[in-house]
Amino acid sequence: MTALSDPAADLLELALLGLFKMSAVDAVAAQIESLFPTPPAAFDIRRRELIVFFGAQLQNQAAYVLDEDQEDRMIPAITGPDALELPALSRAQVLLKERQVKWTDWSRAWEPDPLNLRRGAARAAVGDIRVLAPRRALAGGLTQ
Repeated sequence: MTALSDPAADLLELALLGLFKMSAVDAVAAQIESLFPTPPAAFDIRRRELIVFFGAQLQNQAAYVLDEDQEDRMIPAITGPDALELPALSRAQVLLKERQVKWTDWSRAWEPDPLNLRRGAARAAVGDIRVLAPRRALAGGLTQ
């Protein structure tokens, strides 16, 4: 598979973000994985909690409460044998439905731009929301 250029990847991410928002998608794996210094081995959303598992045997877990009346920053309840330092998160970081994408920003990225004056418009519209898995460097200088 040929790697996408950064502008093409940004447009693809913006298109998927628009599709996910119109489809009322609550959470996206790439976004949740991007919130941690080391991507979790697995995660689950159940009964208003984000449960994140770490370790080869999934022996460590952290629970983030996603209640609407929860404080802005959610401190994880961590269980397991290993000491984990995990970030406090907000509902807006975890739940796509809590994020707003301005229509003017979204549509600006799709307007013709023959002089390339709006370079980065797609990335600006997406902001820090992630719907694509991060590109990883592969052997031989290729990216995935």
